[in-house]
Parts: sequence; structure tokens; C-alpha cells
Amino acid sequence: MKGGFLLIVVAIVDIALIALGVYGTAKSGHAGWLSFAVAAVSVLTFFGFLQYGRSVPNGQPDSDRSERRAIAATAVVVYLVLVSIVAFFALTDQTQQLNPLTSMLVTNFTAVVGVIVAFYFGSSAYAEKRKS
Repeated sequence: MKGGFLLIVVAIVDIALIALGVYGTAKSGHAGWLSFAVAAVSVLTFFGFLQYGRSVPNGQPDSDRSERRAIAATAVVVYLVLVSIVAFFALTDQTQQLNPLTSMLVTNFTAVVGVIVAFYFGSSAYAEKRKS
């Protein structure tokens, strides 16, 4: 399977999983649907990007770079999904404010994603410098 086609399939399935989670939560009123959707998106995105990194046409995959790419892509995708969910579904009806626990978790996850992205670019720059 070509790499670009694989990423398109991963993106379509990710969107379908989130849509299923939103629909299931709206119909049942139980947030377990969204929890399942986010977990499934994270696993699918990680293994999709990992497979994409290992399916290089010249025969020699760079496993270190593909693993870094998979971790960074998964963190960013899950972060975007969680922020979208919190922005549109986590407000309480009475006060129109976030639950303090939700606010704290999103703030901490923002810091974690920032560290992961900084590590990804820092390690990529280090690897390029070491090669030359």
C-alpha cells in the first residue's frame, strides 16, 4: 500500500470514529462512546504513521524517524480531537464553564504535547546535524 494512500485511509477512519463517538454520545447520553473513539483514534493514528514510516520505496526504513513521527503525529491528532471535544461538548448547562478537572487535564495535555513536538523537531535537527 502506498504511503500517501495509507495516510488518507487513516484520516478517513479517524474522522469516522470521531463521528461514531459523537453520534453514540448524543444518542445514549453516555460519554463512553467518545472515550472509545479517542482511544481508537490514538491507536489507529500511531500504527498508521508507524506503518507509513516503514513503507519507504528505497527499501531501507529509518525506524528511529518513523517512531518519532508516529509519536508526534499521534500526540497532535489526539490533542486536536480532545480540544475539539472539550470546546463543543464539555460545557455544563448551568454555568457555561468547564469542569475544573477537565480544564486541568487539557492544560496539562497541552504542555505534554508541546514537549513532544519540541522533542520531535529537536531530535530531527540533531539527527540531521549528526549525519552531515
